[in-house]
Amino acid sequence: MAYALFVLDWVRRLRRASRKLTLPSRDASDARTNQQLNLSKLTPTDADFLARFASAQLLAADLLADLPTQTPDENVSESISALAENQKERVRPVLTAMAKSAKSSEDELERFEAEFQEFADRIDGRGFYENLMSVYIVFGILDDFYEKLASVQGSSVKSLVNKTLNDYPFSEFVKNLLQAKLGQDQELRDSLAMFGRSLVADCLLHVLNTLEFSELVSEEDEVEFRRKALRMIEPLTNQLIGKHSERMDQLGMSA
Repeated sequence: MAYALFVLDWVRRLRRASRKLTLPSRDASDARTNQQLNLSKLTPTDADFLARFASAQLLAADLLADLPTQTPDENVSESISALAENQKERVRPVLTAMAKSAKSSEDELERFEAEFQEFADRIDGRGFYENLMSVYIVFGILDDFYEKLASVQGSSVKSLVNKTLNDYPFSEFVKNLLQAKLGQDQELRDSLAMFGRSLVADCLLHVLNTLEFSELVSEEDEVEFRRKALRMIEPLTNQLIGKHSERMDQLGMSA
């Protein structure tokens, strides 16, 4: 699709810009982004926000649960299975909060089921290490995004999201697995680097689909609409790409 190609070009430009950035502290970063962008004008309703956030976290749990069958290493398989179960537990408080303000959390999640299934299909890799890389990159970016979006929500939603994201995250374990393998296999490193670049565009499309662009005319050409939307949120995407670049540096890769 034309807009997907445009987003890929946009990612390349952001990647070049991110190399020149010196990232501020998280508090300073939040303040600067909110001042330049005013995320509160783009954020979805509380119900939509929590449903999308929970859907993303449950998708991470599902993808982790699929990984153990893809590796012959029994110890790694058991550890990842435990991480998948822990990921499901992390989301339970969010589902409880959703159920208190809606008919049921299942109904809320169902509204976005097709969208997240399509997203899961796009980020699906070939084999254990591509899928491990997918989990590392995609949920690194999405967690940063939802944390940023939560910063302009009410205090209860903000606290709930922050607690979920900081409650025994799986990212460190996944990073260590990738580091150990990539240190021994240059060919795999090159292959995963190429695969990882395509994932960034998928993540930015998810960001666009989550935000509300009421100031833009949605009836216009889809590519032009997304072009304007990406320009509008450039302070946010610059920061997301900057943090993504840091995570890739930790793997010894350029973003």
